[in-house]
Amino acid sequence: MQLSAGSASPFDNLAAVFGVRELPHAMFYEFEYALRFELGGEIYDSRTSPIPRFLQALDRARSVAHFLFDTSDHVSAIVSYSGGKYRGRRERRPSQDLLDLGFENPLGPYYKVAAEDDDELYRYWHWVDRVALSPDIDTLLWASISAEQAVTPKSRWTKIYVVDLTKGIILHVYDDRGMDVVAKRPEALLALYEQFNGWLLEWDRSKMENTFGHLSLGP
Repeated sequence: MQLSAGSASPFDNLAAVFGVRELPHAMFYEFEYALRFELGGEIYDSRTSPIPRFLQALDRARSVAHFLFDTSDHVSAIVSYSGGKYRGRRERRPSQDLLDLGFENPLGPYYKVAAEDDDELYRYWHWVDRVALSPDIDTLLWASISAEQAVTPKSRWTKIYVVDLTKGIILHVYDDRGMDVVAKRPEALLALYEQFNGWLLEWDRSKMENTFGHLSLGP
């Protein structure tokens, strides 16, 4: 169902918490309180060790997601993909791909935004309400990590975000290399920063240390 102009939307709630209705791909660089994790890249090469790389990435992503959302009362997902002005076969493919993976939740209401440089290309945004940690979020993590790997089944062209508006947290696996987690408040990520510090991406570690290194969980 397409959201009509002016109608109440869960994306309005997203904007109220995070200030945006469309989430960027590289969230780490767009939000003040953010962590970026290394998933599969620092040990295994995608050409010579694709399965060990995939499994490490999935294990790490699941560990972080379960740590974040195990105590959540209400978790949602945002599914995004590119397409034409009208939802035809191409635009319905992401839904079928996720169904083939075992994700049976309806994609839910959506709206679309025209690309700035191409009036025939649109970005679709679906809100999927109340996803379970297992198997729903686990399946969505598989979809994100397998997109560019020699692993099937997969959902190749879909971007997926896991959202807890109450906690003010968003998780996004951008591919098998890494994952961003952002929050409205730094305290929401401090335990994650300390618990999984060894998995933080070295390239951006100084930025994360400047944000979270001076904070403490207390005794």
